[in-house]
Amino acid sequence: MAANNGFSTQTRGYAYKSIDWWPDSVVASTNWLNPGQEETRNFTQQEGDKYYGQIVGQTVGSRGYVTITVK
Repeated sequence: MAANNGFSTQTRGYAYKSIDWWPDSVVASTNWLNPGQEETRNFTQQEGDKYYGQIVGQTVGSRGYVTITVK
């Protein structure tokens, strides 16, 4: 799940699978989110693999977060 908790700017959330070479693989991403919006994306997780989230904003002052939940 990614959320934009900033003001006057859009953010986008990504989930990456950590691999042995660069760049890491994008396994899920959201649409561009307006302030106050959040979006959930599902992806298949493999046991033993490592994942991490990243929020990307339109400006340096963008605010938001990504949460990865294992089910």
